[in-house]
Amino acid sequence: MNNIGMMYLLGHGTTRNYAAAMRWFRKAAALGNNPAMFSIAGLYLRGLGVVSDAARALRWYQKAAASGNPAAQRLLLQLQAR
Repeated sequence: MNNIGMMYLLGHGTTRNYAAAMRWFRKAAALGNNPAMFSIAGLYLRGLGVVSDAARALRWYQKAAASGNPAAQRLLLQLQAR
């Protein structure tokens, strides 16, 4: 499911569609896929396929970090250092 979301996000093998990417990432995240959680956060941060929402993005980065995503963990550490 995460891979299908990435295909829609990047337009690989299909037309780029951020809303479809978000739907697939949500399905993967519901099953505990932390790369999907990280991707959801990025879509919220940039407002791709959804209304931009920094607070939701932060919550998704926190979920991804809590589930062991190293990129999300590094990002949150960088934000805390500021």
